[in-house]
Amino acid sequence: MNGNRLSAVILRSALSLLVAAIAVLVSTPSFAALNAWSKLDLDGVRINTIVVDPTNASIIYLGTNGGGVFRSTNAGQSWAPMNNGLGNLFVQDLMIDPRDPSVILAGTGRGPALGEESAGVYRSANRGDTWTQQISAFVDALAVDPANPSTMFAAGAPVVLKSTNGGVTWSPSFVPGSPIVNLDGTGVAVSTVNPSVVLVVGNTEGGVGQIFRSTDAGATWSLVLGGLPPLFDVTFAPSSPSGAFAFVAADTGVFRSTDGGLTFTRVTEELGDITVFSVSVNPLSAGTIFGATLGEGVIRSTDGGANWSVLDGSLGNDNVRGLGIDLAAPQTLYAGTDDGPWAFTFAAPPPPPPPPPPPPAATSWFFSEGSTQPPFDTWFLLQNPTGQSATARLNFLLLGGGVVTHVVVVPPTSRVSVFADQVLPNQAFSTRIDSDRQIFAERAMFVSFDGHSVTGLSSPSRTWLFAEGSTQQPFHTWILLANQNDVPVPTTITYALETGQTVVQSLGALPPQSRTSIFVNQVLANAAFSFRVDSEVPIIAERAMYRFPGNSATGVVGVPAPSPTWFFSEGRTSLRGTPADTFLLLLNPNANPVTATVRLFRTDGTVQTFTRLLPATSRSTIHLNLLFAGEFGISVEADGDIIAERSVFFGGEPKGAYATQGATQLGTVWLLPEGSTAPPFDEIVSVLNPRGSVMNVTAEFQLETGQVIVRNFTVGPNRKFDILVDNIIASAAVSTRITASEPTVVERTMLINKTNLGAHNTIGIRQE
Repeated sequence: MNGNRLSAVILRSALSLLVAAIAVLVSTPSFAALNAWSKLDLDGVRINTIVVDPTNASIIYLGTNGGGVFRSTNAGQSWAPMNNGLGNLFVQDLMIDPRDPSVILAGTGRGPALGEESAGVYRSANRGDTWTQQISAFVDALAVDPANPSTMFAAGAPVVLKSTNGGVTWSPSFVPGSPIVNLDGTGVAVSTVNPSVVLVVGNTEGGVGQIFRSTDAGATWSLVLGGLPPLFDVTFAPSSPSGAFAFVAADTGVFRSTDGGLTFTRVTEELGDITVFSVSVNPLSAGTIFGATLGEGVIRSTDGGANWSVLDGSLGNDNVRGLGIDLAAPQTLYAGTDDGPWAFTFAAPPPPPPPPPPPPAATSWFFSEGSTQPPFDTWFLLQNPTGQSATARLNFLLLGGGVVTHVVVVPPTSRVSVFADQVLPNQAFSTRIDSDRQIFAERAMFVSFDGHSVTGLSSPSRTWLFAEGSTQQPFHTWILLANQNDVPVPTTITYALETGQTVVQSLGALPPQSRTSIFVNQVLANAAFSFRVDSEVPIIAERAMYRFPGNSATGVVGVPAPSPTWFFSEGRTSLRGTPADTFLLLLNPNANPVTATVRLFRTDGTVQTFTRLLPATSRSTIHLNLLFAGEFGISVEADGDIIAERSVFFGGEPKGAYATQGATQLGTVWLLPEGSTAPPFDEIVSVLNPRGSVMNVTAEFQLETGQVIVRNFTVGPNRKFDILVDNIIASAAVSTRITASEPTVVERTMLINKTNLGAHNTIGIRQE
């Protein structure tokens, strides 16, 4: 153990009796003015770590040096101890599971030399109400893989532990006898660019700092740099043109790497030999880095770590151990000091001058979901089937409020791809796309090996209906709402359970020009349901579902009204030689039962028909594999207005998945803005002929170059027909326009060939 850490242990022990006696709520004085520090009470309590709930900036957690965990639900105005089941009250680090904000992990212990059985990783699944010890070990730091949040790391003694199931079980992540075993770990971080790259920092028993790097997700480690002063923390920032930035907190300042941790240089020379205990990257500004120092308060760099200065001199205690920052606007930075927590709220910069008013839009498309926060990547696909260029304005409505605009030109007869991660990094948002000519728009989101895709909605509505939803293991369901209006909009959600019961959730008023996220698992426990969204003014609504482990994903847009008829051109019981399960989800919103007639159309022209009685105000699930085998299209005809969706799950664990709402009408022209045959994608366009006569189909494939490739097909009566786009277009991004001689329905499925087989899918856009 190095001398600095040994001193820290002595200080922790001296304060432990004082802090452990704190067991009441503590009130906070009013916040100070913007751009100044204000005290959040807990006088005399040493704070080691701070985390802010990324989905709710009012929820803050403190890890203390002998008092355990404190939680605030009102942005630090009051605090309560949350130590039920927490066997060790010396909390060195806290981490929120990015997939589920109710899951919190705590790294505990007083030091590697004490051998406390009560030390280790503790996990809470209820926001800190209760804790369970997952492993006994001294744990000084925690980290999560941003690309696969099931993978987590802990640094301490043993030097590095790894979990592949969200922190439930842990095991050593090093080869016995390798040089890294001699290190007491003080920091660990996973690359934001390549999740196989992991950095661990720490100190030998003689107090010598060392940096180790793994390129195989922690299986083996190489010494990057040794002979350093004591090291205390490490973090990665988002990528830059020269690679991934990494920062190390040391007894003599901050060391920076611009090549993913291969080389490091000290970058705080202008501050002298300053002890930096932890480093944090502003999640809304990759170039802004904060350092927690012992003796100088908080330091800050606004140019990626090249230059540093002290952030305001009004902090009442200059010994800072941990930092936390929220995603609100304006942002608040929290400092954990030797005398409790402090807050610094940044004044928002003056707004830029308003842009000139856009020309009247010929086309508008709306999306309520979108995220570039890890582990998500989001793309917008714009299709211009006309012979003239179109100018499109993408207006991003941020979570919590605020609008960012990005303008692109879509050339004639072409498709343009907009990578939202480059335009709006690390944000959750809704989107409105306005174009001066008729274009078509789609949004694709990718997570882990899977993804989901939806076509844009052409207009807001006061009512949105969804047939599918589940909070049963292993599903997480989110409802995404976009209020594109300039006024708050009172909104409610009504859930219809399979039992026939209904549950109403009042959301109050959605903020103007904003996106709102509802995590349904916190509203309904272990339920399968349909739901409707009602608002006093028209808004936009989508649903996203994630299946754990593995982050398989589905997403659909709502439908504004029920219909007696629904159509799908895709369904199957196998995919790429692996089993596939197809489910038809039907919502009967009526006060009386409804009978639905379902027809399944094989690829050979045979048809199977069956009926189902749908109880009043309930959702019904039909597992089509129990009735049919092979590939098929689907039609649903009911004697009352209903809602229909279809979901497909395939492969072994973790399963891939795709889903879509049905089409209420057939049409002769369909647009598919998204599409690609470039690795890792394979594309299938499915067409349904539900009639007893032959149907002719023309497919126009529009490339990013403006080139159009045309193919003609004949589809026999009463059958599904697949166009394998990879056999026509080689390794290219492509939009598609389908024209049929008879009314039809068209879907597109894109297979994603990564570590597991994933896919996304959607009904096309019917051109009126």
